[in-house]
Amino acid sequence: MLPTPSATPKPLPDVDPLALYSGAAPSFPGVDPAKLRLMVVTGDMIPAREAGHLIRIRGDWNYPLAATKDILSSGDVTFVNLESPLLPSCPDIVTGFTFCADARFAAALQGAGVDVVNVANNHSTNQGQSGLDQTVAVLQSHAMQVTGFSRVAVLDVRGLRFAFVGMNLVGSKLDPAALHDLIGRARAQADVVVVQFHWGREYETYPQSAAGIAPDDPKQAGRLAVDDGADIVIGNHPHCVQGSEMYNGHLITYAHGNFIFDQNWSTGTQEGVIGKYWFDGARLVGVQYVPVRIDGDVQPRPLDPAAGEGRAILDRMLRSSRELLGMSKPLLDGPGINDACP
Repeated sequence: MLPTPSATPKPLPDVDPLALYSGAAPSFPGVDPAKLRLMVVTGDMIPAREAGHLIRIRGDWNYPLAATKDILSSGDVTFVNLESPLLPSCPDIVTGFTFCADARFAAALQGAGVDVVNVANNHSTNQGQSGLDQTVAVLQSHAMQVTGFSRVAVLDVRGLRFAFVGMNLVGSKLDPAALHDLIGRARAQADVVVVQFHWGREYETYPQSAAGIAPDDPKQAGRLAVDDGADIVIGNHPHCVQGSEMYNGHLITYAHGNFIFDQNWSTGTQEGVIGKYWFDGARLVGVQYVPVRIDGDVQPRPLDPAAGEGRAILDRMLRSSRELLGMSKPLLDGPGINDACP
């Protein structure tokens, strides 16, 4: 018999956001390993435009996920942000900002162990409502659940119920009543409520609003979600890694960077992390970030977290977390695109 969903979120243990960026897997003294559930989360994913073109040339839709498949499939639940419609027939266009990806990518996601897909972002409707509906249908036909645009995905993870809420704040403004309602619906069905936002100014490592584009301050939106009952808040969209903070005992992580994307004009936009979040029951007890670098616009590859570029990515997240804590002044982007992800 499944457990009765919790009525209210449970406070998390004391997690120091400045201690999350070693890259080493956490240990769990005193915790029964059989009770741990691992949630794996990626950054932004667009298998379209130049990335889609290169996948077509290769003829292998599994290739983008080949180097990270073991990490993705290691999760008891794996949660990704898909920023492109998946349709049976898409033009091979390598420029512009209207995305369309081949529906065969859904089978690749399924094969890599993806369980839940967030479509609440500023590009999933690039092919209109019909394109979004077809995308949801093809994902569901490959045994994945979908959240976003009023959908709440609920997944039983070995007797513990996880609910996923997705909300887009790029090109639209936060509706506090809608957020409250969505989290309330999720809370009534689950022990762990995960809220993912698409938010904030692009190409920055410090979370902030973008006038006329993403008008809401991510810090305010993330904290409101916790106040409404979220157990953990996941952010994406800035195309740069950002730090995290604890708020009222709950983790808000602001951006995982890019995962599959063709923004090869700066180093920072070719980088990201895979987040690994361990729960003991409904309590978050461990976090690990695996740094990745996108190879050839198509395939993210894990990096050594202790040295070189991998260490630099995690240090950038650490610096961002210090800025969020008020320990230093935020380092903002310079005037040129090559300064992305300072």
